[in-house]
Amino acid sequence: YMFYGCSNLTEANTLPATKLESSCYHGMFYNCSNLTTTPDLHATELASNCYEEMFGYCYSLTTAPELPATELASYCYGEMFYNCSNLTTAPELPATKLADSCYKSMFRGCTSLTEAPELPATELASYCYSYMFYDCYNITTTHELPATTLSNGCYNCMFYGCKSLIKPPELPATTLYNDCYSYMFYNCTSLTEAPELLSTKLSYGCYRYMFYGCSGLTESPELPATTLYDNCYSYMFYGCNKLTSTPILESKTCKNSCYQSMFQGCTSLTEAPELPATELASNCYQSMFHDCTGLMFSPELNVYKLKNSCYQSMFQGCTSLTEAPELPATELASNCYQSMFQGCTSLTTAPVLPSITLASNCYSYMFSNCEKLINAPVLLAEILADSCYQSMFQGCTSLTEAPELPATTLANNCYNQMFYKC
Repeated sequence: YMFYGCSNLTEANTLPATKLESSCYHGMFYNCSNLTTTPDLHATELASNCYEEMFGYCYSLTTAPELPATELASYCYGEMFYNCSNLTTAPELPATKLADSCYKSMFRGCTSLTEAPELPATELASYCYSYMFYDCYNITTTHELPATTLSNGCYNCMFYGCKSLIKPPELPATTLYNDCYSYMFYNCTSLTEAPELLSTKLSYGCYRYMFYGCSGLTESPELPATTLYDNCYSYMFYGCNKLTSTPILESKTCKNSCYQSMFQGCTSLTEAPELPATELASNCYQSMFHDCTGLMFSPELNVYKLKNSCYQSMFQGCTSLTEAPELPATELASNCYQSMFQGCTSLTTAPVLPSITLASNCYSYMFSNCEKLINAPVLLAEILADSCYQSMFQGCTSLTEAPELPATTLANNCYNQMFYKC
């Protein structure tokens, strides 16, 4: 932070060094708001954090210096041009050997950039491109991302908020890593097509939030993987309100939160994909189609053993859904059906619920505010659990008859507000 806040500085000193040390230029011209000319940066041997925040908040900077290094160090360019809002041209980035977080947030907030530089590396490092173009909302053009060897978080939030980006780069990798594509195109509202996603080997959170809020996207890419990981597809297409088709989902075994909120808010979807899984996991389908107001057809759910919150809020707010799927499960879990059809205002008939042993909150708010529901299901359960039926039919104003409740031993809050405002 050598010249931090020197607002009268317009031209920077010469920096002839070719070999750098850790944090040597860290924040050197930070908030030099009138700096228009940068020094030449000759270094080819970098060190960790060497250029971190070097030109952060240099609002008058329009052109970046050349960066000739081909081998990088951890966080070496981290936040280097952070919020340089008048920067119109990014430097060439010839490096082929990357390091952890080397480009992290490098051009974050550079709102005048219209083109991302080429990135030739084929082997990536952890979080190397993370947040690199975050909120560069005028970028329209990107180049190929040729890397076939990824790493944890490598593309995390890379184009987050790039609202002018229309066409994504190709993503040829076939083996993924934790969070590698998470949030990559978050709120890229002009994106009209998704890249091909070729991988059959997933990892934790690999695609989560990838296309969140991409309101221009109409078709989803194929998802060929048959083995899932925790959070792999969670929130992937959340808020893609023009999406009209879904990928085929072939996996027979779910993982924790694997499909959570995957299509939440996709209001143009009319039909859900088949869900062939016979083994569920906690939160696996939670809110998967939440607020899909155009959804008219639900998938079959032929599973007999449930997991905690597996179907929680799955179809909540699906106001066009007129028929619920059959629910044959006899082994329930906490919150398994909680709010599953809450606010499904077109639903007229409830599915049979055959279980005789309940779990805590299993049916709570299940049909809450289903105002056209005229028939409640037969409720056979004799062994209740805490809050099992709480608010189950709350606000079901078309119900004229309550179901029989055969249980002789009750539990805490088991019937609390079950028929409230019916």
